[in-house]
Amino acid sequence: IGFYDQRSLELSHRAATPVTFTIEADPVGNGAWMAYREVTVKPGETFRHPFPKDFQARWIRFRADAGCEATAWLTYR
Repeated sequence: IGFYDQRSLELSHRAATPVTFTIEADPVGNGAWMAYREVTVKPGETFRHPFPKDFQARWIRFRADAGCEATAWLTYR
């Protein structure tokens, strides 16, 4: 995710209730995960987020506060 100019995220789920996701990033790639943002997604909705130009990370991951089937769609350009 760190070497692209345009990066965006779409996050959705199939749970019947809202799910809060914690977006975590590892800026160097050595396992030092940091919380980037926390978002709550309602059922049937999609959270869309363009990452700012100064966001840099080697790895990104997502944690949900409830069991659900979720999709994190990352686009890099």
